[in-house]
Amino acid sequence: FFRGFSLIMAADLSPRSSVSIQNLKTVPEKWIQHGGEMYVPFKLVQWFSQPATLDGHARLITIGYSHFCEKVRWGLDLSPLPYTEDCHPPGLHAFATLVASKGKASMTPMVSFPDGEVMWESTAILRRLCKDYPDACDWMYPTDMSDEVLKWEEYFDEVLGPPLRQFGYTFLLLPNNVRKYLGWLTWKNSWIEWLLMFFLLEQIAKKMKRAMKISLETVPTVLKDIRDVWTKVEEQLKDGRPYLLGDKMTAADITFAALAFPLMAPPQMAHYNPDLSAFPEDMMREVLALRASPAGQLARRLYATRRGLSSENAVVCPRGGGRRDRVPLPLLVLLGIGAAAGMVLAWRRK
Repeated sequence: FFRGFSLIMAADLSPRSSVSIQNLKTVPEKWIQHGGEMYVPFKLVQWFSQPATLDGHARLITIGYSHFCEKVRWGLDLSPLPYTEDCHPPGLHAFATLVASKGKASMTPMVSFPDGEVMWESTAILRRLCKDYPDACDWMYPTDMSDEVLKWEEYFDEVLGPPLRQFGYTFLLLPNNVRKYLGWLTWKNSWIEWLLMFFLLEQIAKKMKRAMKISLETVPTVLKDIRDVWTKVEEQLKDGRPYLLGDKMTAADITFAALAFPLMAPPQMAHYNPDLSAFPEDMMREVLALRASPAGQLARRLYATRRGLSSENAVVCPRGGGRRDRVPLPLLVLLGIGAAAGMVLAWRRK
């Protein structure tokens, strides 16, 4: 299992996705076939859980708290396309994405559209929404500024997304911190995924840190990269414009806000905001300064006024796709107790 997990996490970490294995020479589908490195945990997840899907709906496969997944979730929430969200923890998400893409990719976010097309690159997904629903989504890539929107979007995807992820994980995955984030890492996942993460969390955290080159020594460099993005955004906003490219919101704005949300902690993302109490005091001061800056205020304002929520209680949460567990955990516990009691009775009769 850990050899297979290492292959996934050590692969090209796409700047527009959570995890990518597109550039590996290994055929990904073999990992979950009989005899593959991830066959046993894959079968456990397959036996005890099922995809969150509904007929006629798109299926959004995510690592729930991922900022790249939030970018696509935001676009879907503002589009007319009905969808359900299928959340998974890091690493175990590959069981869903490899099957959905027929072994072509393991990255999230991944969207399986009602017409059968499967896409796994965040900008491409937003552009398809714009193409399919021009009346509702043409604001994402206005004709007169489409190229400029794409340039900003690519800049954020490549220059903000990866370092911000690296900065956050540096402290969240510290050995003395990682265990308390189990509930956050597995929120809205199936119980079998929670159970696998419960036993494997420390080892998975080590693999993630190694794959993403996460260490305390890289923090100054990563923080500088984030500050540079903030400076560029504030330079764009200094003439008083409400959005990055003028008077109207575009995909560039939601890309910036979505990728920034883990540090901005907007109330609308209450379920997904990481607990930053693990951050040292000096790093927390840096985070608060980023929030208070004009760029940080833009991100929080976009969440407050333009997010488009997935639920009725004013916070973002996965759109349900039915029961995730094939066998409810309480029933499995009762069956286990019954089997154990039966074995004890049979032994006593002997």
